Amino acid sequence: MKELPTGHPGFTAVPTWLLEQASPIELAVVLAIQETPDQRISLAELANKSGVSRSTLCKTLSSLESRGWLTRKATHEQDGARGPNRYALCIWAPVVAMEPPAKPRQPDRSEWGNGAVPFELLANSSNKKGVLFVYLALQLFREPTMSTLAAVCGMAAEDVRRSLRWLEGQGWIQRIDRPGESSLFRVFYERIGAQRG
Repeated sequence: MKELPTGHPGFTAVPTWLLEQASPIELAVVLAIQETPDQRISLAELANKSGVSRSTLCKTLSSLESRGWLTRKATHEQDGARGPNRYALCIWAPVVAMEPPAKPRQPDRSEWGNGAVPFELLANSSNKKGVLFVYLALQLFREPTMSTLAAVCGMAAEDVRRSLRWLEGQGWIQRIDRPGESSLFRVFYERIGAQRG
């Protein structure tokens, strides 16, 4: 697989069913693994890319593995020392029956297509859990309300608002205010304008 040049405005695709069943932390870990060129990465580096502590990462990896969403294999360096794990994501063709989410989320998203995350956003949002979920949800809903975004993303409404402000400030979305109605958001796959704060 050819590596993309630095600054390439690439994207990371996410299967729809994963958005419905994964937590924001699980999604962050999956995306961090998926963007690693050979899926061989140390726990410290993966925790940093995912924006989680090492202990949270270890619990999340165990959960992802038990659900059949990834496999991991130990690697060894040429001198025989243990190297970073190599991960294989099984999210595009899961081999186990998918378990229903703990709490059913409305509306049902079984008919959704795939969302896309630009590499630049993925790299810059690694310490902001939930930002990627909100970004993807905005792509997949025509006119989402705050309560819909909160339910779909499994987040508190204030966390959704914080994520929306960050995305807007970074130029990834644009708010369109409508008096008497919920705001609409335009989603961009390349940042617009200069950083606004």
